[in-house]
Amino acid sequence: MRNLDSRLSARAVRIAATGAAILAIMLGGAVGPASASTEIQVSRDGVTFTSSLPTALFNQITVTVPGDSQAVDLFVRNASSAAGFLRVSLSNVTVSDPVLAHALTVSAGTTSYPGSSATLADAQPCRVLTEGELVPPGGVVKVSANLALGDLSGRTGQDATATFSFQISLSDAVVGSVPPTVCSSGVTIPVSGGGGTIPLAMTGAEPPIALIIGAASVIGVGLFFVVAARRRKEPRE
Repeated sequence: MRNLDSRLSARAVRIAATGAAILAIMLGGAVGPASASTEIQVSRDGVTFTSSLPTALFNQITVTVPGDSQAVDLFVRNASSAAGFLRVSLSNVTVSDPVLAHALTVSAGTTSYPGSSATLADAQPCRVLTEGELVPPGGVVKVSANLALGDLSGRTGQDATATFSFQISLSDAVVGSVPPTVCSSGVTIPVSGGGGTIPLAMTGAEPPIALIIGAASVIGVGLFFVVAARRRKEPRE
């Protein structure tokens, strides 16, 4: 009975493997690793593809106040002879202020696999944003990226800088089998340009200290003259 169970289990495994192979062929060839940088090409317009971008994906960051967002599209082409599962991760994060690291959110995804957003602080050292899109040989997929600024108050985060990248890979790894904080091999695309400068604006949540001090000074001087005038008037009475 035990031998029969073993044979049935082995047969089930073979059937599952055969089915997966057939499905992969139908979708554009056997699924194999395609993570070398020469096998992944990127483009801003979906027409001209190269192994890297001439500038950062967000060449200039424009988010300034909480609630601001900024979006851009990136096209990824599988230039290899094997299909591969797309994986885009947030990586190479360097932030000068931890407050900004928790406030700036990054997302990237495809139409079929929109993925999930992550803050810069979540990349320890990486954080997967989307995975699962099977790209056939020669296939192109559009990745939509977005930056969003969360809660900040007053001058928090002012003059801070942040640099970060996308790690893009195509592989045969089973979706979900690689932890979301593990960096994958592939192509590194710088995301933040302009030296990582984030043009945060004063939110006004903190009181304007200089104005308060100035107003207090004016009030103090006014009170001094009022008291002095009364003292000069009292002897006459």
